Amino acid sequence: MANDESKGFIKKLTEYIHGWGAVAVVLPTLISWSGVSVYKSQRLTLGALSTLSCALILAFLFTSRGLIPKFKSKVGRITSILIPLVLIILCGYCAQNYLHYLYASADSEGMDLTNAMEKLGMGDIVYRDQLFGYYIGTIVSAQAAFFFMAFREWRPDDSG
Repeated sequence: MANDESKGFIKKLTEYIHGWGAVAVVLPTLISWSGVSVYKSQRLTLGALSTLSCALILAFLFTSRGLIPKFKSKVGRITSILIPLVLIILCGYCAQNYLHYLYASADSEGMDLTNAMEKLGMGDIVYRDQLFGYYIGTIVSAQAAFFFMAFREWRPDDSG
C-alpha cells in the first residue's frame, strides 16, 4: 500500500515538473563549465552549490504552488507578470555585480582576468564571498523566473 502511494506521488511530481528537475541539475552545471567566467578553483564548488540551490528553490516553488494566486483574477494576472519580471531584473542585477567583482578581484591581484582565473586558488581570491553569492543569485533567480513563466502556461487549476 505504501508502495502505491509512493508511485502515485512520483507520478504526480513527474506530471507537474515536466523536466524541471533535470533542468535544475543540468543548467547550472553547463553554465559553470562553459557559460560564465569563473575561477578554475571555484568551478566545482559553484557548480555543486548552484545545482543544489536550484533543486531546492524548485522543490520549494513546487510545494508552494498552491499559494500562487489564480491567474484568472486581476491580482493573479498582474502577479504572473510581475514575479518573473522581478526575478529577471534580479538576475541581471546579480550578473552585473558578479562581473564587477570578478574583474575587481583580478585587478586587486594586479593580474589580467585570464591569468587570475587559472592561477588563483580559492583562498587567494579577493571578493570570493561576493562572487559566490552573486553567481548563485544569478542562476537561481533565472531558474525561478523560468519556473514562474512555465507555471503560468501549465497551471492545472486555471483550465476551463
